[in-house]
Amino acid sequence: MKNYVLFIMAVFLAQNANAEEMSYGERMQRLQSMQHSRPNAENYLNSVQREQNEPVRVEAGDGGHFFMPVSINGKQIEMVADTGASSIFISYNDALALGINMGSLNFNVSYSTANGKIMAARTTAREIQVGSIVMTNVPITISQNRNNDMSLLGMDFFQRLSSYEVRNNVLTMYK
Repeated sequence: MKNYVLFIMAVFLAQNANAEEMSYGERMQRLQSMQHSRPNAENYLNSVQREQNEPVRVEAGDGGHFFMPVSINGKQIEMVADTGASSIFISYNDALALGINMGSLNFNVSYSTANGKIMAARTTAREIQVGSIVMTNVPITISQNRNNDMSLLGMDFFQRLSSYEVRNNVLTMYK
């Protein structure tokens, strides 16, 4: 790095034989513009990482809930964000829409909900995608209840994010 800076300074001085005519500030601005005109691998990688970590934003719907399209194993359903739910909870009807073989599941997990006690089965989704955020091998829970439960995007999703926040009725999620 020192050699690179010395080289830039030598080029700068050679190009500025009339340095007395330029102020110190002008010479430094010119040197900085030369340094920043060359590709810098670290800056490039940081910019790519920033682009890949673009936040996903969801505006609150009626009642202040955050409804969003979620792709599970390549098929899309609508879910509601619920940081009060420990699991990613898939309703029976949504599980059918996702093509999950309900007969292969073991409904041995008991949950207490606002609508009473229900039984559910644990399994793993190969991939869950919300906007540009993609996660693999994510635990999900499937409801045995055939009522129209809402699918919940719970903490098993949110804990894998680098951060999330709610501000001005907008949920912002960062991979």
